[in-house]
Amino acid sequence: GDLRDNRSSARRADIIIVTKCPEELSQTSASAIADELALASHQHLFFSTLRYSNPVHLFQKEEVADINDWKEGLFVCGIANVKPIIDYLNNTSMHYDMIRFGDHHHYSISDLESILRQFNQLAADSKCILTTEKDAVRMQKFSEVLSSYPIYVIPVQHHILFEQSTALVCLLNKHIQTYAIKPADA
Repeated sequence: GDLRDNRSSARRADIIIVTKCPEELSQTSASAIADELALASHQHLFFSTLRYSNPVHLFQKEEVADINDWKEGLFVCGIANVKPIIDYLNNTSMHYDMIRFGDHHHYSISDLESILRQFNQLAADSKCILTTEKDAVRMQKFSEVLSSYPIYVIPVQHHILFEQSTALVCLLNKHIQTYAIKPADA
């Protein structure tokens, strides 16, 4: 993924995670990335990908749905990089339209009206509104209106590639133990 820091800041890190990798990233490609990063001997490198789960109703959290049960959907998002979630949606059987807002968008009443207008124009009987976890937080303020609609959030998780999640957890635990605040002697 995109760096949130200057590339030179990587020198200060003990652990570097290359995010948003393709699920099928090969060891050869991973080695090429490692060579390009030219890590110091104390640094550890991991690769992660995004995995999406079955959508969960925005307000009735216990209601989980199979995305392929809907014929049509309206995907609403305000995130910078939509490619991973679009790839996920394109691998479903559902036809969808999209309303895309800028990153960190704060939804207004007129946005809500536009979303509901476009949703109501979808012809299928089996339809839903889908959004990201990030956008769901910003849509909570419209709960009185949206709670009567089939609006679902697509959960996302980071998955560490090459069966290295245990190694990462061990490194993180070691780091936490090293820097944990010790109780003062009484």
